[in-house]
Parts: sequence; structure tokens; C-alpha cells
Amino acid sequence: MFKGRRKKFLLTERLLKIVNGSDQSYPIFYSKDIEGTYEKLKDHGVRINVLQKDGVNHYFDFYDPDGNRLQMCYFDD
Repeated sequence: MFKGRRKKFLLTERLLKIVNGSDQSYPIFYSKDIEGTYEKLKDHGVRINVLQKDGVNHYFDFYDPDGNRLQMCYFDD
């Protein structure tokens, strides 16, 4: 996906409550260049949601070919 340069991602997991009360977990990746990562995934046709900024974290959800939710985030170390 990222030709010429290797990217390191930190994988974490977060639990989230869904409206019906069940839990769903999904992997969260960390990127130091979240805007660049967002644009590259978008340019490659990956299904992706809007980049969110909540004052501390920057993040977006994206989906694998099977429709599984994944998330990319950035925060100051």
C-alpha cells in the first residue's frame, strides 16, 4: 500500500457499546501522519469515514474489504 517507505503502526483495541447493549471491539492503529495516511487510504479507494478531531485525538474509521471496522488515530506523545 505504501510503496517505498514502511510505516509503523501501534495496534490497540478499544471496546465500544453499541445501541443494543452488545460490545464490539476493533483494532485501532496509530499514525504520526494521520492526514497523509487518510489521503493515501482514500486515494486507494478504501471505504473511509470523515477525519475527526476532538481537541486531543485525531481519528477516522475505515473498513477492510469484508466490511470490518478499523480505526486510525493520532495523539501527541
